[in-house]
Amino acid sequence: MIQGNAGQIEEVNEPTTFGRLWPSILNGTTIGLLEALWWVSLLALIFSGPLSVYIGRATFFIVAGSFVSTVFIAYRSSWRGSISVPQDVPTAILVVATGRIIVGIGETASADAVFVTSIATIGIASIAMGLFMYFLGVFKLGNLVRFLPFPVTAGFLAGTGWLLLIGGFSSSIASGQISDLLLPESIIFWLPTLAISIITYFIEKRFDSPVVLPIMLVVATAIFYGVTLGQGYTLPQLTEAGWLVGELPAGFQPQIPNLADFRLVQWGAIVAEAGSLAVLVVASAVAMLLNNSGFELTVNKDFDPNSDLRAHGVANTMAGFVGGWPSYITPAWSSINSRDKKEHPLAGLIIPIVGGLLLWYATQLFAYLPRFVLGATVSYLGMMFLIEWALEPARRLPRLEYGILLAILGVIAFFGLLEGVAVGLVLAVILFVVNYSRINVLRYSMSGLHQQSRVTRTQEHREFLRSVGHQTQILQLQGYIFFGSANRLLDKVRKVVSEEEIEYLVLDFERVTGIDSTAVLSISKLQKFLALRNITLMISEISSDACCVIEKELPADVAADLQIFGNVDMALQAIEEQQLIDAGFDPQTPVPTFK
Repeated sequence: MIQGNAGQIEEVNEPTTFGRLWPSILNGTTIGLLEALWWVSLLALIFSGPLSVYIGRATFFIVAGSFVSTVFIAYRSSWRGSISVPQDVPTAILVVATGRIIVGIGETASADAVFVTSIATIGIASIAMGLFMYFLGVFKLGNLVRFLPFPVTAGFLAGTGWLLLIGGFSSSIASGQISDLLLPESIIFWLPTLAISIITYFIEKRFDSPVVLPIMLVVATAIFYGVTLGQGYTLPQLTEAGWLVGELPAGFQPQIPNLADFRLVQWGAIVAEAGSLAVLVVASAVAMLLNNSGFELTVNKDFDPNSDLRAHGVANTMAGFVGGWPSYITPAWSSINSRDKKEHPLAGLIIPIVGGLLLWYATQLFAYLPRFVLGATVSYLGMMFLIEWALEPARRLPRLEYGILLAILGVIAFFGLLEGVAVGLVLAVILFVVNYSRINVLRYSMSGLHQQSRVTRTQEHREFLRSVGHQTQILQLQGYIFFGSANRLLDKVRKVVSEEEIEYLVLDFERVTGIDSTAVLSISKLQKFLALRNITLMISEISSDACCVIEKELPADVAADLQIFGNVDMALQAIEEQQLIDAGFDPQTPVPTFK
């Protein structure tokens, strides 16, 4: 109950307990179904060939590890309800590492030894990644992700959307190969995926409810079976035609592993893959920060990247001790769980439970799932990401920045996520250099007519110095002087020299934050340019760091000719004394006092 403005009592309808739990249950169940299929794909990647008979035992470890990491991240991340799952980046590296282990010890060790060595490798990778992430968070290195320009982050999310969209299409066809999508016989299988994704997206935009996606999947499944079974097709015929997922191989039947087999682990083979595991650790930390930053933009809330790094570190370390796979936040699944912009951490508990139960007791149900329905879930997310991060920014980003976004999207589409981010960073740096070099490093320019030293002089000396004040030019610089801006400074000085008859040039570095070696070379060029015209160059209030750079980079003869002063007033005092001496005056002539 709350008090209204007019003194009336107004009722506020607080959601019931079921109303608060319903989105978590719905989101957790939907993601759990998808996660179970994702686990199956990962298991098939690692445990293929002679190890395929061990997939059932490996299921125990991926379920146990995912339970630990998913629940912990859902409750301990900046956004309670963020979803962490085993990811493709570390899995791709593990495929290579475990493949070499299988080849290396396959002929001398038993099949059980090869299996437990592979599981131990996965667990150690998770622990190493967890410790690395934790210490990154402790030393507050997660803030480095804040330096990523918006076009890079948006391009990363748009590229993620493209991969999800195409991944959904490819999972709708029997071969699962992206290269087969444009074959005439494949188009009919992914067109329903595209249709469901488009319809779901616009209905979701209209009603903004978490039930839209599950309802659409149920309706699409009902329509499919109503049409096909009504026309007399049987389940075996639909499976053979490629419309249904079909039964999983016998090796997928989960079972409790024999922990005593871990005495057979070949530790030497794991140590030999230390280099691959190091690459996995670093690449996963970068990918986690990118995913976390992307999800931060999706929910429009500030996260603490260091806290999230520590949370992921603890989650992966704990998961690694039970053989869990390297995991971190996924912006796709997390977006499903936050469509209403509310936190639903309970979904993190429901996801591994639903996924584990499906793998453990109901793998036969996968046989009856239409491929395009599963593909539509993933493609819907991809479409949502593409529209939000590839199309909508076109209206508010400058052309160059939007071009960088599209370039990242293109590289990700053809080469991969990390490659796209790397290209994006390079392009962003180039754009920054170009834009920053356009900033005028010259804060102001002033003649000696308007600025003199604070030394008290005689009337005669003051009048003379005013008459020759035009021979002195003071240029106050600002910002960071580097190769992009140094050349513009050189051009400015040349212009000043050509327009004014000067004999002294003072460069004031009071507001300069730094200088690079290329800019120092420009000073050398400037010194030689002015020397040919009998113009004396003076530098004032330059920092000790910049002075050290000048001394190291400039030739000894050039550095020796430079006149460096503590401030502009000291430089002007030296100029005035030299001008007085050249005119035959004594700069030390005492000034009459009032007394």
